[in-house]
Amino acid sequence: MASHKKLTEPKWTLVQHSAYGYQAKPGWDHAVETRQIGTEVELERVKSVDGYVFDSYAEADDQEMKSNYPDGAGDTLTYPYCKGTFSHKEIDGLKIYIPLMTKIVVG
Repeated sequence: MASHKKLTEPKWTLVQHSAYGYQAKPGWDHAVETRQIGTEVELERVKSVDGYVFDSYAEADDQEMKSNYPDGAGDTLTYPYCKGTFSHKEIDGLKIYIPLMTKIVVG
């Protein structure tokens, strides 16, 4: 069973953007941001809902942009819009992002 023990090597994940999660700002409900996973409990919580787990902030930051703008950022400023969903489980009071997984058919 996971404990509240701090991880020796921090990890990162994506969660619902704080502009929506903390402030309910319109337009930010389908956006994500990077969050550090600091304890074994948090790590297990993210894994249990098939959320992303990254070994570095740079990897998480890169995926944040790709998730927020899956079709590219375009020429005009638009609100981010992830294609995945959000769990009822949270990190820092923000819902864990569950990426839309593409099935690969091997044939």
